[in-house]
Amino acid sequence: MTRSRRARLARPAFSVFSGSAIATAFGIRLGWKFAVIAEAVTLMAAAVLYLVGKDDTDAGAILSNRADERQRLVNLRAGRLASLVAACSLVAMV
Repeated sequence: MTRSRRARLARPAFSVFSGSAIATAFGIRLGWKFAVIAEAVTLMAAAVLYLVGKDDTDAGAILSNRADERQRLVNLRAGRLASLVAACSLVAMV
């Protein structure tokens, strides 16, 4: 699994991209005043996503695509259980 150094920017960048598309649609349909408001809201939401992703909390770990210690431990335990079940089923088949 490869990790990018800027993985924390993925969700805010997607938010800005999709928000800009929505703002363009607002501009075409309702007028450019609404498009500017929608783009401002989009940029504020992206800034909040970026700042929350920087924190060392569960929400920050989820938003920045990184696993904290507890999530890694759960992943290790799940892998261990899966291998134990596979080994037991292999013994039972023989």
